[in-house]
Amino acid sequence: MSRILHHLDRIGLLGGQGGDASDFLGHTDDCTKGEIQMKRLDKLGKTLVPTFMFVLLAACVSSEGDDQLSRAEALPDEGVTALDPDLDDSAPMMEEQLPLLFDFTQRDAFKSWRTVDDRVMGGVSRSRLFLADGFATFQGNLSLENNGGFASVRSPELDDTLEDVDKIRLKVRGDGRSYQLSIRTDRVFDGVRYRTSFETEADVWQEVVLSLEDFRPTWRGRRVPGAPELFAPDIRSFGFMVADKQAGQFRLDVEWLGAE
Repeated sequence: MSRILHHLDRIGLLGGQGGDASDFLGHTDDCTKGEIQMKRLDKLGKTLVPTFMFVLLAACVSSEGDDQLSRAEALPDEGVTALDPDLDDSAPMMEEQLPLLFDFTQRDAFKSWRTVDDRVMGGVSRSRLFLADGFATFQGNLSLENNGGFASVRSPELDDTLEDVDKIRLKVRGDGRSYQLSIRTDRVFDGVRYRTSFETEADVWQEVVLSLEDFRPTWRGRRVPGAPELFAPDIRSFGFMVADKQAGQFRLDVEWLGAE
């Protein structure tokens, strides 16, 4: 770097104003930090600025060597613009987002869900799942007639196997009733389901956290003794159900369902 400054001085690019190259640039050590002082750049003249800048930058890069990183290269890859003067290295990193299995703020999450009500066994309950503004709504009428009393919706099978998961988290807004989250581990239509209940507060969004240990194996509402323990890699699909023995209208809004 010093040799280049010497040659620039010799051809008069930096001289003629009563100062030397170090007076023009400041201390040359600043160059290695990427903080070149350009306070007197006007001395070079407009036609010489592009050429001088190219030479100066090339010199700075070569003086660093392959064993050192420039300030821009040393910044963590966190979406921060290189050489941002407002960068605060002490700022905390954003928390890792919860992996969502079904995100009903996106229309694709709604595909292939289906209703399964007590009409399959003679009841008259009816339900539907439809996409609202940024969430899905599980809505219908629960009837206790003809020995019925449940309404449900089922998800499609998961695309990926769940690993290192011991909790299910969901964001819901209910009507004050009790609902169930069900899990299937097989493809049998009328097979064993692992279920657990959660309470809702009317017209209030809430996040519900359900441990896999809380899910119990059931078949047509009855406990199944001796069923295998529920493990995350065995989970194939999910479902929502209302079966609280209270006839009448119900509504459950679901924004997302995730695993952790």
